[in-house]
Amino acid sequence: MTPALYFQAPRTGPLSAIIAEHLSLPSSKAQELIAVGATYYQPKAELTTEHFDKETLHLRRVMNDFVVSEGDAIRAYPAPRRHSTVIDDVLSSKAFSWEDYILRESEHYVIVNKPAGLSCHASAENLVDNVLWRLKEHLDRREAPASTAEAASPTLPSEPAPLPNVGLYLPQRLDTDTSGLLLVAKSEAWISRLGKYLQEKKYRKWYKLLLCYQASPAAVQD
Repeated sequence: MTPALYFQAPRTGPLSAIIAEHLSLPSSKAQELIAVGATYYQPKAELTTEHFDKETLHLRRVMNDFVVSEGDAIRAYPAPRRHSTVIDDVLSSKAFSWEDYILRESEHYVIVNKPAGLSCHASAENLVDNVLWRLKEHLDRREAPASTAEAASPTLPSEPAPLPNVGLYLPQRLDTDTSGLLLVAKSEAWISRLGKYLQEKKYRKWYKLLLCYQASPAAVQD
């Protein structure tokens, strides 16, 4: 994880502009940091000490551009980890479809074949590049009727918008670089049920290891 940078807004203005100026980034890059959830904010009025001290901050993640005030606290990850090259190519390909990775679905759960290179959960520096967020995006697009996008408002809001609720849950996880089946619950009730099944060992997990050489029987352990 890249280290976060803490600073106070030197003036009142759009969050994206303040980040771009302070971190010497193009405006498009600053907007990308906001869009992936790599920025956090706390209004000056909520600061608990007279002098800026990052140890006392209680910042919240923001994902929309809005007008910050002079003195507001900001935390930003200037280089959040995105997908690996492989997964970038896969997810950006027009031929890619989550439907090809969904093996079974009911009203309560989804069984998905997680691509290697995609994390299961969000991280502090990236809220969107993970199975739960990307799968939720796909399910929402599939179920929502086509509509005409509304024109962007010419004025920025004066405060951050609430973060969206993903509404998908994992009773287990796989490492980012590991591909394999994931059972994704669609409700808190079902994540509780699936967690109980795991504790009671009502279903098992298998791992397949691909080797680039012939292993001796003595080297293979159950």
